[in-house]
This record gives sequence, structure tokens and C-alpha cells, in this order.
Amino acid sequence: MTSQQTNSSTSAESKPDSSAVDLSAQQLSELASNIKAWGVEMGFDAVGISDGELSKHEAHLNKWLEKGMQGEMDYMHKHGSKRTNPDQLVVGTKRVISVRMDYAPVDIMPLKKY
Repeated sequence: MTSQQTNSSTSAESKPDSSAVDLSAQQLSELASNIKAWGVEMGFDAVGISDGELSKHEAHLNKWLEKGMQGEMDYMHKHGSKRTNPDQLVVGTKRVISVRMDYAPVDIMPLKKY
């Protein structure tokens, strides 16, 4: 792949998709239910879908990072405000799908919420 191809594919990925389909509220609800079910089928413990406006959570995320709660997940702070403003990461973002997978051994007591 040439550098020109790489640059054009990168810029295309960050543009909003003009072929997006308008769905009814019922279709969106069914799609959300399907996405969550597929996530569980794939082995995730939880699947959540939120709108793209996450800036109200930025202060909480920053406090969490300052406490070092991300452990060895250095990538958690690398994108700065893009974590709470996903439209900066992918232009045109409408929803964010998040998944959780517990990886602590089953036989330990749950940790207190940070």
C-alpha cells in the first residue's frame, strides 16, 4: 500500500458516513438489543450503548486516571479528551458501544468501587 493510499483511507475513515440509514425508534431499540445480545454471545459480561456526548464524565475519568486506576493500560490517557468527546476521534460519531469482560478470578471477593 502506498503512502497516498494510506492517507486517503485514513481520511475516509474519519469522515461521516453519508450512506447512514435513518431508523425508527423501534428499529433502533431492536438494533440495540441485538448488539447487546451479540456481545454476550461473544463472551462479554456487559454491553452498553451511549450517545456520543460524554463530556459530562470527563472530570470523573480524569480523577480516575490521576488515581492510577488504569494500571498498566497506558492507552487510557493517550487520547486525552477524545475519550470523552468521541467525535474528535471519529467525526460523525452518534453512539458509543462499550463492552466489559471480567478477568479477575471468580474465587476472590469483589473489590470496592473506586
